[in-house]
Amino acid sequence: MLGFTEGDGSFTYNRSSGSLYYKLSQKDNKDLFNAIIAYLYSLAPLDRFPGGMNDVVNLYQNKNTGVWVLDINHRTFLEFVIIPLFNSVVFRAKKGLDYFD
Repeated sequence: MLGFTEGDGSFTYNRSSGSLYYKLSQKDNKDLFNAIIAYLYSLAPLDRFPGGMNDVVNLYQNKNTGVWVLDINHRTFLEFVIIPLFNSVVFRAKKGLDYFD
């Protein structure tokens, strides 16, 4: 996950809405993204998602470019899955600066 994120991922913050985002993108690899989603869901503490995890992770294909995008901006999922995942690894590229910001 770290290597893929350092190459094709991004961490962003929207100041006007206060929203945090984690995104991965890649062309022609929907099966990989579905496997990543299953992996991330396996890390989620179920007690934090009593209503299920529908709409927690968005996966869509950009119609203009054909690029698949995995987009997460669900605050609880970011707090209890994405942040612990990336706090447990050592970033090797500048993408780590975006994460720590």
